[in-house]
Amino acid sequence: MPLVKSLTERFNVKLYGLGESLRSLEMEDLARLKAGGKEGDVAEAIDRLADQHSMAVLFSDGNLKWRDDASKRLPLIAVPLGDPKGYKDILIKAVRAPVMAFRGREAVIDVTVKGYGYKGLSFPVHLKDGSKLITAKNVSFNDPSAEVDDPSLLHT
Repeated sequence: MPLVKSLTERFNVKLYGLGESLRSLEMEDLARLKAGGKEGDVAEAIDRLADQHSMAVLFSDGNLKWRDDASKRLPLIAVPLGDPKGYKDILIKAVRAPVMAFRGREAVIDVTVKGYGYKGLSFPVHLKDGSKLITAKNVSFNDPSAEVDDPSLLHT
């Protein structure tokens, strides 16, 4: 990994893998890392590293738990692992809504949904208020790395 090698020339670099638990890595371990395993807890990793390091490099397959804890701030570089051909994920990339809305009047909420590895998949997007369904719309991905940015995705 050229980036890590160049960083070690100028900084004291410690490498970590985050899966079921946080573990220290050596440079030669990087080539053997594989995606998969249990969900890693980023906040727990930050808690463990914050007092010992000024920055962290975390390698992960993206299967992470995250809770924002303002008490511990540690800059980190997260490096994704795994075979991109087998990677599958759907995420809500952005939600844009008006600052103010009025009862009984339509409001448009723009939603950008990003998907990886789900070519041809159609799925529902629901807007809820608690358990009450406000509106829903089906969207589909046209290619394996698709992004749906429909300005009329959700109307309410």
